Amino acid sequence: MILFLKHILIFIFLSLSSSQVGKYLSNIGLPMITGYMACGILAGPFVLDLISHDVLHTLGFVDELALSFIAFVAGSELYWKEIQNRIGTIKWVTFSLVVCVSIVCSTALYLLSSYIPFMAEQDHVTKLAISMLAGSILIARSPSSAIAVIKEMRAKGPFTQTALGVTVILDVVVILIFSMVSSYAVAITSKIPINPSFFVLLFSELVCSVLFGFIIYKIFCILISYFEDPKVKIALILSTGFSLFQFAIWFAHYSHEHFHIHFAIEPLLSCMVTGYMMTNFSNHRSEFESLLHKVYLPIYVIFFTVTGASLHLGILAKVWPIAFGLFLVRIFGLFIGSFSAGTLCKEPPEQNKVAWMAYVTQAGIGLGLAQSVSDQFPVWGADFAALIISVIIISTIIGPPTFRWVLLIIGEAHPKATKSEHHLTHKAVVFGSDDQSEAIARQLKMHQWQVFVCSPTIQETKKPTGSDGIDLEILPLTEISLAKFQELNLSDCGAIVANLSDEENLQICEIFFEHFANVNMVVQLSDRINLIRFSDLGCKIVLKSTAITSLLDHYVRSPSAVSLLFDDTDSTDIVDLTILNPNIHGLKLAELNLPEDVLILSIQRDDNHLNAHSYLRLKMNDIVTVSGSFESLKDLTIKFDY
Repeated sequence: MILFLKHILIFIFLSLSSSQVGKYLSNIGLPMITGYMACGILAGPFVLDLISHDVLHTLGFVDELALSFIAFVAGSELYWKEIQNRIGTIKWVTFSLVVCVSIVCSTALYLLSSYIPFMAEQDHVTKLAISMLAGSILIARSPSSAIAVIKEMRAKGPFTQTALGVTVILDVVVILIFSMVSSYAVAITSKIPINPSFFVLLFSELVCSVLFGFIIYKIFCILISYFEDPKVKIALILSTGFSLFQFAIWFAHYSHEHFHIHFAIEPLLSCMVTGYMMTNFSNHRSEFESLLHKVYLPIYVIFFTVTGASLHLGILAKVWPIAFGLFLVRIFGLFIGSFSAGTLCKEPPEQNKVAWMAYVTQAGIGLGLAQSVSDQFPVWGADFAALIISVIIISTIIGPPTFRWVLLIIGEAHPKATKSEHHLTHKAVVFGSDDQSEAIARQLKMHQWQVFVCSPTIQETKKPTGSDGIDLEILPLTEISLAKFQELNLSDCGAIVANLSDEENLQICEIFFEHFANVNMVVQLSDRINLIRFSDLGCKIVLKSTAITSLLDHYVRSPSAVSLLFDDTDSTDIVDLTILNPNIHGLKLAELNLPEDVLILSIQRDDNHLNAHSYLRLKMNDIVTVSGSFESLKDLTIKFDY
């Protein structure tokens, strides 16, 4: 027991390190899974030996726990209502990819079997079984990676819908195909005759696996309704999946001993069916997905770290040229499959030539199935897993960039405009047609901003003068389009204020987000339901219904802080200044010679907000928020801007 706890403690510390490495790789554009596996390889028995073979044996339960979870996730991602609009194209692309990738990869691996150490010694029937297993696993995609790229690129359109739909369905299909192929491989390696009774048994196994998935679905519906604590629900979901794996192992042995047949319930298929039914047929879809989301990161960290530690580096070193060749063969299968399906569905020829780039990435389910083979076939399973995982790692690294490229090529990506080297300018435009919009513009002009108003309700330019003597320029906004904004020369704006309807505001913000960099977008929101749509664009949001209430609340709870913003003496101000003076770069805040009435409130570096303290060193292009008198702020602007 003490040894078991020691092994668990070692692995907990390793998993924490693995998590941090994954986050770092994510920040530089590489998949987190790569970091988890790299940590596992480094700490495994073939490098540093922090995780010995004994520890890996102790952690054997992790595979079954994580595999059931991965299958739940795969099933839950297939939400029928989201893909039914393009189901015709999705159906043919899925079918074509399954056929082409599985046949091409299986054939290539069989022909290369004489050059692969663990396959060379096998008979031809076993070689065929191994090749079929590889072909079935290499069908798999990575829904999580695809969704992440689509969100990052803000992609939308028919091609994006098809790619996502195919990706999600492939993970479901691959589990079904793998279940049948693995049953065939077990029969081959166990010398079970392949006759009509074998196919009856296989069909019975699949039906029972689906039935168990339905039973677990009913159990989950009851458990989620009965228990309130999310932690209890998560524990029950994970323990149920793990228990199903244990039951499947026990039942296979029991049927073999008492009935002389190997009746294998496929727990991956059962868990996938449960996830699918929870998403499409229960009232707990959102809660079930939320529970899975809460625990997916630690599960993935643990599983892929163990997978990395289990990799046999000696075999990996021998098979990596074969792995790279198999990766290229898979690319060829993806091209043939996507091109032929696109042609059949009468998609544009230019799109069909590059559609394969959307289906390169592999990750979770593929790695899980490779590890499952390692557990099922102890003689050659570990070597097989090393080969397939090598292919998946290459696909995981190359896949996301290719998906980004194809979205840009097709024209369905709407990424954020690239940041320029120039800091925010004091030029602003207010989109609105009411007195409040004019008041905002006048206030900005009082603070030395170059500002004008764009109004959709006027036909010609107006230049009214207010009682405060400030002249405004109000331009007619005849349409909301990129061409119109370029005509108005808005590319160098430092800020916009969107004060029209929510739909008009969203159109304006999307154009600025995609085409104009370094713009601070402020939106007055009417309907709270649109909050997320504007938040995703990085807008600063003011809710009409709650703005005054929130202001009064802060006046009561923190009057001093609010007074900094709303000083009624007209002698102080709060401004953002960008560090452009190379002489200030690297200085600590305590080393700045600031006027006595100036207070540094915060510092923004890239997209991160830093707390201002004496030992914080300034860097070029930092945006410093300062409060002080007008004269002091003028002096500070000259000092920072150089």
